[in-house]
Amino acid sequence: AGNQVRITAQLIDPGTGFHLWAERYDRKLTDIFALQDEITTHIAQALELRLTEREQAKAVRRYTDSLEAYDFFLRGREQFLATNDTNAQAQALFRRAIELDPGFAAAYAILSYTLYRDWFNQWTDDPLRLQQSFDAAETAVALDGSLPLARAYLAWAYLAKKQHDQ
Repeated sequence: AGNQVRITAQLIDPGTGFHLWAERYDRKLTDIFALQDEITTHIAQALELRLTEREQAKAVRRYTDSLEAYDFFLRGREQFLATNDTNAQAQALFRRAIELDPGFAAAYAILSYTLYRDWFNQWTDDPLRLQQSFDAAETAVALDGSLPLARAYLAWAYLAKKQHDQ
């Protein structure tokens, strides 16, 4: 209207349709390119802050930089928990992922749970299986203390060892 311009920008989550962010800009239209730069800068700053919050809320994380290790990890996740045989196959796949990336906390965490399942379901006669589960979970927590799976599987191991205070 005249030399006034109103620009409204919105960020909408495509999955839910909810508004994540919106801003209205009312400015005098004296230099369209300066106005474009100003609004672009404001939007970029607002989106960076908003997206960072969303990423933190969703706990989006990159488990490993090794694509090969991640492939073994995903293949292991397809196998584990169904039967004694698939649980053993999953263990081998998680161990291979760990060989490829010894810092892969999520692989240690889920390996811990497969070892726990061996012990809990009595799929093995190995008296050290529960301790192996505990050790793998402790390693996972040491590598990434913020990883929920690592803490959950360490809790299962503590429970099985009757160390309830921990």
